[in-house]
Amino acid sequence: KALKIAEAFSVHMITHDVIVFLKKYGISTNLAMKIYNMYGSSAIEKIKENPFQLIDRLDEVSFVKADAIAKSMGHADNSGIRIAYGILHILKLAMSSGHVYLPKSILIVKSMELLNVKEEEVLNGLDYLRQTFRITAVENSDDFDIYIFYVYQCEEYVANKLCEISESNFKVDECNLKKTIEDFASLTGYYPDKSQIDSIRQAASCGFSVITGGPGTGKTTVIMALLRLLRASGKKCLLA
Repeated sequence: KALKIAEAFSVHMITHDVIVFLKKYGISTNLAMKIYNMYGSSAIEKIKENPFQLIDRLDEVSFVKADAIAKSMGHADNSGIRIAYGILHILKLAMSSGHVYLPKSILIVKSMELLNVKEEEVLNGLDYLRQTFRITAVENSDDFDIYIFYVYQCEEYVANKLCEISESNFKVDECNLKKTIEDFASLTGYYPDKSQIDSIRQAASCGFSVITGGPGTGKTTVIMALLRLLRASGKKCLLA
């Protein structure tokens, strides 16, 4: 029993030391406990060595927070690991605005501004991230497109899948199409025009289609009629 009490006391002291240490850098008790649960008794040593690794492990830790911790611990602004994580931070911010990549020239400028470092240091950071498979660079006519590696893989997968789907073709029964349009018109009081009927025919016959247009141009009408046609043809339809 004494041994169990001593062991529990030892664990409590280590946890206490970790919480007190991290508290100095603005880390809450709850977050400190998560860090302790990840790294155990080596938590302080791990964080001192590289505060930025928390970004990969914990959603609550952003680059800004990890950077503040690193600075208060005395890490240099031009440390390689800071620059690498800063570049990834910029690419992730771009993703939140809908960009799956950034041109290298733009990424370099943004990185220099955010991190207050030289171009050569950013280039070294890019090389490190490429070598460790965190990013990939795709050459275009006059620049490189820089992707986070897994985002590039996702885009490639989606593109290949769309190409595969688009190779499928289906025959549209014109009598069935005409009846569907008439039924749709009598139900809704709206008779699609020729361009809309052509869109319905094309979408029903192609493996992959994009129906686009400005507000009020009839996209929803086309889709409603298309669903009626597909269901009348015995197809199962799912909307996502």
